[in-house]
Amino acid sequence: MAIRVGRADDAEALQQVGFSGTPVDVVRGWLDPPQGPDRVLLVATDQNDVAIGTCTLTRRRHRMERHRAEIGGFVIRADHRGTGVARKLVEGCAAFARELWSSQTLELGVRGGTHAEDAYRGLGFTEWARFPGGLRDRDATYDDVRMFLPVGDDPSATVVIPPHPEH
Repeated sequence: MAIRVGRADDAEALQQVGFSGTPVDVVRGWLDPPQGPDRVLLVATDQNDVAIGTCTLTRRRHRMERHRAEIGGFVIRADHRGTGVARKLVEGCAAFARELWSSQTLELGVRGGTHAEDAYRGLGFTEWARFPGGLRDRDATYDDVRMFLPVGDDPSATVVIPPHPEH
């Protein structure tokens, strides 16, 4: 498995990963041209270089927050969930954020009370804010949970993600 910057030729595979309701031309538009100096779409690929997971990584723009990067749009292909792809994507995000922007912290938002909240905790993220009922999706209401993961200020540092409990 590899983590790399997404390319226009990943559009069809990414559509199958988690954007089936989005036309492939729209997905391609997310990838070409590249997102810009403060945003990158990362993909996790299998041994055949086919996208099996994705997320966006965005550097915070305010001058007092430029040491922070936000993870968003985190999606893993259903048949690859539970195989370590999420862990590799988070490690890739940490490496890219440190290398591109000297980021010291990764942040994300998640729907409270879901498997995702527990999964991010298992990857070492810590909750720093919770907005009760802050998210609504169709007929459900969720807490908006904000989480962070320190990734160090040393560009050669390795993010420390706790080992998976089954290993």
